[in-house]
Amino acid sequence: RLLQNTTGMWIIQELQRDWRSQGEEVSFAEMVQLAEKVTDNQTWIYPNDPVFASPGDMESKIKEFCKVTGQAVPKTKGHIVRIVIESLALTYLETIEQLEDLTKQKMTTVQMVGGGIQNKLLCQITANFTNRLVITGPVEASALGNILSQLLTLEVIHSRQEAQNLIKASEVVTRYEPQPVEQFVNIQQKFKQIKKGISSC
Repeated sequence: RLLQNTTGMWIIQELQRDWRSQGEEVSFAEMVQLAEKVTDNQTWIYPNDPVFASPGDMESKIKEFCKVTGQAVPKTKGHIVRIVIESLALTYLETIEQLEDLTKQKMTTVQMVGGGIQNKLLCQITANFTNRLVITGPVEASALGNILSQLLTLEVIHSRQEAQNLIKASEVVTRYEPQPVEQFVNIQQKFKQIKKGISSC
């Protein structure tokens, strides 16, 4: 099995915790709403950089990363969240391209599961930035996978196909069609330069 870990929603969760410690309660839904208002972002981070793996001061870490890489430093919560979401989508694209290179197969669909799929902005931007259909669901993927493994062991169900059919019958699946992104080649190139610059520091 090929496996690639990405920091993912951890950064968003840490931002929320930072703001809560400062006396500002910002829900995940509010974070998305603030990010949706930002339509001209030109700043990105590399989510897998070790600096983002440790807890605490996530907002400061993001701002410092932007400063060190010569980018505009975000001044609003919405801009910070937008940076994280777009950067995650760019990292997903990087992983897809690595998988395609290894397997010599073109990947046309991205399947997203878990709690992160409740962030519809992330799902749509992932579709846009990867230029692939994104299908989401289920939210409780780990729990359902555990249940299905037990049902297979107990021989209540008898095949992987039967397990997949159960999931499809019991979970809502959402499709996100990719929308064109203006100057995306430049965005991707800048993201690669940011990553290269950090790795050489």
